[in-house]
Amino acid sequence: NLFDLIRFEIKEIDVERMAKAVEKAFKNHPALSTILQYNENGELIQKYDSKMSIVITPERISEDEFNKIKDTLVAPFELINTKLFRCRLFETENYLYLFFDVHHIIFDGTSLDILIKNVINCYYGLNL
Repeated sequence: NLFDLIRFEIKEIDVERMAKAVEKAFKNHPALSTILQYNENGELIQKYDSKMSIVITPERISEDEFNKIKDTLVAPFELINTKLFRCRLFETENYLYLFFDVHHIIFDGTSLDILIKNVINCYYGLNL
């Protein structure tokens, strides 16, 4: 897994705008819309799934609740016929946490950095 957790001061970030920025950035990276499946010959293939989309709904929880769950966010992926990433947005009384978890088969460290920069650019309305 490649994962990142970014913390923003809640007073400096528009939560709904960030959710929309994440959704837009994910659409800019078609590798995130791929799945692994077996073809008719029993061979494992990676396939683009045009129906895969992401909807980010901010989760409003307390800081204490977030601290209790944060160590459980990274988990193994089911690999066949399912998305190979996770993304969640947590809003607490003080912070906004943006969590990414992507399987290494579709992203590497550089790709994750590019995705995060794309999220920031989308948040500020820059077209890429």
